[in-house]
Amino acid sequence: SSTVLADFAAALSAEGERVLLVDANLRSPSLHQAFGLKREKGLVDLLESKSDLKELIKPTPAYHLRVITSGNPPSGRFSPLDSEVLDERLQQMRGEADWVLFDCPPVNAFSDSIPLAGKVDGVVLVVEAGKTRWQAAEKAVERLKGAGGTVLGVVLNKRRFHLPRWLYQRL
Repeated sequence: SSTVLADFAAALSAEGERVLLVDANLRSPSLHQAFGLKREKGLVDLLESKSDLKELIKPTPAYHLRVITSGNPPSGRFSPLDSEVLDERLQQMRGEADWVLFDCPPVNAFSDSIPLAGKVDGVVLVVEAGKTRWQAAEKAVERLKGAGGTVLGVVLNKRRFHLPRWLYQRL
């Protein structure tokens, strides 16, 4: 899902849109690696009120694309995405970009991102072809909607073609 989101963000920024990509996958962050950035000083610091938003936004080679990395793992059982500070920080982020995109952990495996679902404009679920069962995808959608989230759609990732690609185009 991180690759899908990074590609979408890059496409938006190529069109001149100002994009802020936020790594909210605190258990297995990867956006810092994708853009060659340091993980430290990121979202966790912002939500624990240790840093100001502007000092955490990191530039990328793409002109209009900036990233907030995850930061170091949160201490203890504290879930930063369930923080009261989140609403205020979301408003600040919206002022920094045309698009604020969050990369979150798998919905059914971890509940970390559920509180965020009802606070953003919409959610796009990424499912892996041949791996994600239909029932698991339905459960994820139900959990997101139950938290007040608006599911905008689903991206089917890693689809394999069993016939040559040119044949699919003729069907």
